[in-house]
Amino acid sequence: MARSKIFGNLVNSFVNTILNSPLHSLMSEHSLAVHYMSRESGKKTSFPAYFYQHENAFYILVEKKEEWWRSLKGGATIKVTIKGNDHRAWAEAVHDEAELKQILGKLLKNIPELRTELDVHLDDSGALDEKEQQILLQYYSIIKIQIQTEQA
Repeated sequence: MARSKIFGNLVNSFVNTILNSPLHSLMSEHSLAVHYMSRESGKKTSFPAYFYQHENAFYILVEKKEEWWRSLKGGATIKVTIKGNDHRAWAEAVHDEAELKQILGKLLKNIPELRTELDVHLDDSGALDEKEQQILLQYYSIIKIQIQTEQA
């Protein structure tokens, strides 16, 4: 396993632990924890993600090379921990190109940590360069998460 993959797993485990603890307020302004079960293996997995909220939907950025989000094909019920509270939610990949571009822009504009992590810069109006946007969308996709009415 590559050193960066091991480091990433350790960081994700640490952040996930914080987000699922009473200390969640240290990190939960733009972060949530996603809990899902793989359709193929049946294995339960959790990971942290930055989110952007619009009305009753939460949007997260995922690497296309990661396999987990393929379990959401056609949508799937997941559990999310947001600000220390567990919720059942419906998650599905965003496919509309205009919506992908719009949400990517909002994620980057609203989450400075994400811009730093991805090493991207916004122009003076808070927009992402079109070429840089296209490059990001080659490597990343967006998942839309909608909270169901009852808590998990």
